[in-house]
Amino acid sequence: MPEDPETPPQDGEDAAPAEAVYTPPPGTPEEFAAWLQAQPAEARDVYDAHTRSLQSGLERERTQNKSLRQELKGIAAAADGVTKQDLDALSEKLTVADKRIDFYRLAQREGVPNVDLAWLAAVEVGAFDKHGVPDFSLLKAQYPELFPKRRPAAAQAGAGANGEAPATTDFNAFIRRSAGR
Repeated sequence: MPEDPETPPQDGEDAAPAEAVYTPPPGTPEEFAAWLQAQPAEARDVYDAHTRSLQSGLERERTQNKSLRQELKGIAAAADGVTKQDLDALSEKLTVADKRIDFYRLAQREGVPNVDLAWLAAVEVGAFDKHGVPDFSLLKAQYPELFPKRRPAAAQAGAGANGEAPATTDFNAFIRRSAGR
């Protein structure tokens, strides 16, 4: 028997709460971009710095894919003199472009801050399996500086940069030191 939130429970049935529908508070923007624009300039700068390498990599890949598509249209237009070598070279370029896009996505998940440098390093050491999936363990072994360690959060308020609490002194110790004891 389907439950109707307006009918009271029968004898022996548990009253199930009606599912609440989330309604955002008044003034909440509909999209993330609108919310980001409403933030202070410092918050926007931090967000831009955090996503800069991803945005530049994505734009570069889009531009490269656009030029490859135009090159493919040019080859298709001149199909009467096209050689197999030209088509193979273009196919290889598209394969590398797809491989790079997949690498960027996976590198971001691995916590690599500079995905462009990581791509160059991966190509240099051949850190890919036969299916083109990057091997980040090999990349970490060869270039550990590409994978910075995250600092642990401070365990208590007032903790120093190393996660250790600063030395505390009490007022009595201050008076004893001042008195020369």
